[in-house]
Amino acid sequence: MNGINYMGKAILRVLVGLALIVAGISQAAAQNVFVTSTPITGATITAFPADSTGATSGVTNFSLTYGAGVVVILTAPANFNGEVFANWTLNGVAQAPGVTTLQFNSAGVNNAVAVYTTPNVVLSVASVNPVSGVVIAAAPPDNGALTGGTTAFALTYPNLTNVTLTAPAGAAGNVFDHWVLGVASQPQGQLKLNFSLAGAIRATAVYVTPIPVNVVSQNPNSGVAIGASPPDAGNLTGGTTTFTLNYAPNTVVTLTAPGTAGLNGFANWTLNGVAQPAGQVQIKLTVSAAGPSTAVAIYQTPN
Repeated sequence: MNGINYMGKAILRVLVGLALIVAGISQAAAQNVFVTSTPITGATITAFPADSTGATSGVTNFSLTYGAGVVVILTAPANFNGEVFANWTLNGVAQAPGVTTLQFNSAGVNNAVAVYTTPNVVLSVASVNPVSGVVIAAAPPDNGALTGGTTAFALTYPNLTNVTLTAPAGAAGNVFDHWVLGVASQPQGQLKLNFSLAGAIRATAVYVTPIPVNVVSQNPNSGVAIGASPPDAGNLTGGTTTFTLNYAPNTVVTLTAPGTAGLNGFANWTLNGVAQPAGQVQIKLTVSAAGPSTAVAIYQTPN
């Protein structure tokens, strides 16, 4: 019986030893490839063949795992986010310039870096309605120290530069509506456009025919100072009744009346003939493309 137990223990020791050897071989065979890009991440890199997890690509930064001795081919995009491919480095050694593929043997840990250069790119600035004559401010200064221009004009910056363009609220009698960056319309009424360059692009300031908002008072019929927000096409933030503001369609405007006008106390607003809640000195209205709006601040004589 003791002999049998001894033999069983010996066999168990052999099996454990074999398992450790196999595990060691397996661990040694797993070779990691770390793939990164510079100066920015986010580049899609393809890999051939598929790694041990089945991955055939990744977005930097990422890693792949191969068995030992596998010939791996990585391919980087020639252009990425406006950046231009320069070369690969493998374990710190620069590879041939301009060659987007990198081939190597997966022996040991490998670090592959896709290196990109930052070119100068052109930012075209335009306007619509009017198509010219709009003064646009730009920050920071471009490569030629320009801090803006009159549409249409062009600026030149290093790619990836964060740029802010600022349009005036009004131009040639029209009111600012929105920016278009490339083909993407930006929020209405946002005079400042902030973005990071990712290649050459066009920014267009769009203006529209203004819609009048007539502001009137009653009892007294004139001389009441009314505040308005946001500023209108002429940068007015209010006026003294009777006066007119001009806004782009769909602009939400807040008018604020004083609590008293002379000896008379504020009663209510009317908007296009419709009475608003009593005592509410602020009124909000949405400018309609259908035509002008009229807001009347009504005051009453004290008893």
